[in-house]
Parts: sequence; C-alpha cells; structure tokens
Amino acid sequence: MFGIRADEGNSSIGAEIARELGISSGALEKSEANGEVLEGLKKWVQRDFSGALLHFRKAAEAGVPLGQLMLGGMYLRGDGVAADGNEAVKWLKSAGQQGQISAQFLLGVIYRRGEGVKKDAEEMVYWYRKAAEQGHAEAQYAMGVFYRRGEGVEQSYDEALRWYSKAAAEGEDRALYSVGVMHLERDGVKQDYAKALEWFEKGAKAGNPESEFNIGVMFSEGKGVKKDEAEAVKWYRRAAEGNVSNAQFNLGLNLVNGIGTKKDYVEAQAWFRLAAERGHESAITAKRELGKRLSRRQESKAEKRTEELRELVIKRAEERELNRKAGMLRDIGGGERQKILKDIFGADIK
Repeated sequence: MFGIRADEGNSSIGAEIARELGISSGALEKSEANGEVLEGLKKWVQRDFSGALLHFRKAAEAGVPLGQLMLGGMYLRGDGVAADGNEAVKWLKSAGQQGQISAQFLLGVIYRRGEGVKKDAEEMVYWYRKAAEQGHAEAQYAMGVFYRRGEGVEQSYDEALRWYSKAAAEGEDRALYSVGVMHLERDGVKQDYAKALEWFEKGAKAGNPESEFNIGVMFSEGKGVKKDEAEAVKWYRRAAEGNVSNAQFNLGLNLVNGIGTKKDYVEAQAWFRLAAERGHESAITAKRELGKRLSRRQESKAEKRTEELRELVIKRAEERELNRKAGMLRDIGGGERQKILKDIFGADIK
C-alpha cells in the first residue's frame, strides 16, 4: 500500500511509514499516545487490523487527531471491527474538530453519500468547507461542484469558479477541466474558446480524460483553434483510452468514415463495443449496424481487439489512480494539509 514489504523488519517499518506519510517518527514517539499511532501504523501496514485497532484506540482516547482519524476510518470500513457508521462519525468528528483535514474531508463524503449515517446536506457542506479552507484540493473541487449545481448551497457560478480555481492551482485535474467547461459553456463567465482550450490542455497534462475529449471536439469543430480532424482523432484516442465513452464513440465514427484517419472497420467496432458496454446508446446502435457489414472473420478480430483495448483502458485507469494517490500522502503531521488516504477509506467525489 505504501510500497513497504510485509517481510521488512519492524525497526524499519515505522521509519518507512513515517517517511511515506510525511510524519516525523521522532515527533510521534515524543509521547506515549503518539507512539501508539506509530505502533498502530506498523500493524496496519502489515494488515494486522485487530492489532492496529488496539493502538489507534489508545491514541484516539488520548486525543491524538491522527489516531482518531485512523480509528474512525477502520469503523467506517469494518477493518478489524464491525462496521459502525455512528462510531466512525464520532471519532472522525473528534479529529475534525481539532483541525484534522482528512477527517473533515471524509466527514463531508460520509454525509454526502449517507454512509452509515443519514444524508445531511448541511453537515456535508460544513465539513467539506472546513477541509477546503485548509487547502484540501479535493474538498475545494467539491465546493466548486456544490456551488455550480446548487447542491447544499445557493447556486453561484462566481463561488463555483473561485473554488474550482483554488483546486486547479493545486493541480486537481477535474477542477482544471471544470474551469474549462465554464468558459466553454458560459457558466457565469464570458464564453471564451481560447481560455477553455487553455484549461483543457492543463487538465489533459494532469491526466484528465474528459479534458482530452473536449480538446478533440474543439479541433473537430474548429472552436478556438484551426479545424484539424487528424488532431481531433489523436485526442479522441487518448480520451478513449481514458474510458470516456463519448470519445470511444467519436473515434469509432472517424474510423468508419475515414475522417482524420484511414478507414478501419475492425478498430471502429472494437471502440463501439467498449462504448456500448458503458451504455452509450449511439454506440450500441453503431455496433449493431456496423456488425451487419462485417464478416465473421472481421467480427472475430474486432472481439479480440476489444479485449486488447479493454486491457489498455484498465492499465491507464490504474496509472491515473496511482498518480492521484501519489499526491495524497503529504503532510499528515505538522501542517495538517494532507489529502485523504483514499486507499484506506475509498473516499472520492464523482
């Protein structure tokens, strides 16, 4: 989980965990309660959840925020203990009230999804805002989503743009994409294709597939850039590999019609198949119609190619997730500005 092997000696595990999490192991060991957190992390990384629970509970009861965060997360996931939403919220609130940023973010997620507790828009916004004000990029992105949709707050494009911009400044790829969309669709700002393209390019550089798809559309339609179907195909392909069904469908159409690329019915059918698997209605129709024109041999090749592309899509999704997690393990001690440990808690905004 942190790149630490279970067979490493206990003496090195504590230091390695501390290094990966950005915690000073020396600082943790300054008090008995903080030492319990370090011992809990040693057990936790070895997947000894019962042992970890014991140490985290001691730290949590002594008022250590990180211990409360970890204990709350274990109750939420049911790791080493029966899942208990109320108990999870109790400990996470104890940590959040002390300014523990990941606990604040996680509480927002819990109240938004209603995981173990009743959904509560007021609590949701309260805790997301707490984390966002401390610089948590995912929480800032979420606040942008809420203000743009009017979810739990009064709709405000100005506030949406303000929070998206804060998250974008931290490199949050979905925020970069969202700022681009606001400029593209005139959401509270003057429509500006050049600015939209600039933000989509930043999002693409950060690995956001939706940004890649929108760049493809802009090249295809000549919005903010000279019309270039070959360039559009390049971006559609990148977005299609990022599992954007609209990109998979558009790429298939270009391959069928030989627009910006040579005709390739087999490759087109493979992309239609992938988009259809995600419920893309137009792709379902295109797959059926193209299938009428393919021989059995071609359909067999398309099926094999679909498997290859599916593996490619999965690989890219895994790479993107690893890149996202790499930015989450920072400053859990000291400045308290870390991202949520998503591989522990599974928290995210969709």
